[in-house]
Amino acid sequence: MISWQLKKQLIIATSNLENEYSSFSEAVKEDQWLPQILADTDWDFATSTPVSAESSSGTSPSLSSTVYLTTLSISTIIFTDSQGSIQMVKSEGVTAQNKHFNIHLFKSHEVQQEGIVDLVFILSKDNAADELMKAIGETMYHYFLKIIGMQL
Repeated sequence: MISWQLKKQLIIATSNLENEYSSFSEAVKEDQWLPQILADTDWDFATSTPVSAESSSGTSPSLSSTVYLTTLSISTIIFTDSQGSIQMVKSEGVTAQNKHFNIHLFKSHEVQQEGIVDLVFILSKDNAADELMKAIGETMYHYFLKIIGMQL
């Protein structure tokens, strides 16, 4: 299953790294909610299969975007073009870079450590979530359609 969301962040971030970390936190919340909803709709998890996702460029500091896939048989994969946020999520404890982050964001670190989710690097140009949140030219539009498996 693929879930995607675009919304204005509720926090005032002091860095792009904090924006990315906040986006990861939102994806974790969605990941915990989706299986409950699917169970209510009698989704057959035994027959679900993992989906591979390819994703194209840029970020906006006031918006969060995340594309990820999930099944109950594997950990959720969350793609990001921020190597800094991957390092921060996978590192232990509070650092000078994250000591001012809202405490609720640290749940992300906990679920990553438990193997419930995995944060994976993807190049900006291959990150489909980025293209869903900004105006793009015709060439990039056709590239984006190809990435998400759509045709005109």
